[in-house]
Amino acid sequence: MATTRRHSKYTEAVKYSLARAGHATNAQLADDLRRNYPHLSDTTVHRITQRLIEDGLAQYAPHAVDGAMVFDANTTAHDHFECAKCGMLRDIVVPDPVRDALGASINDCTLDGPLKIIGTCRDCMS
Repeated sequence: MATTRRHSKYTEAVKYSLARAGHATNAQLADDLRRNYPHLSDTTVHRITQRLIEDGLAQYAPHAVDGAMVFDANTTAHDHFECAKCGMLRDIVVPDPVRDALGASINDCTLDGPLKIIGTCRDCMS
């Protein structure tokens, strides 16, 4: 028997905030939402993001530089670019020929999961 999830104003607010940010930690979401919901607890945000993951409405992104868990609003298969200086995280798609070349350079391994490419973003290079 399927369970029906309760959709509170907080759930909708977390979904909207994550969609707007693209990638965010629970702390970032809570900080953003406290402007409109000053009594919103960190625990509530954590529970909501866990439900979003369970329901397939969000997924995990690579951890932040400080080790914090990052949530991703994009639930399609994709890769990430992370700036080593500022921590900016951006969705990218590594083309299949590049994946194949990477796999070939690692003793003909197959790359099955998402890739994270680390470099320096344009803003940090300026």
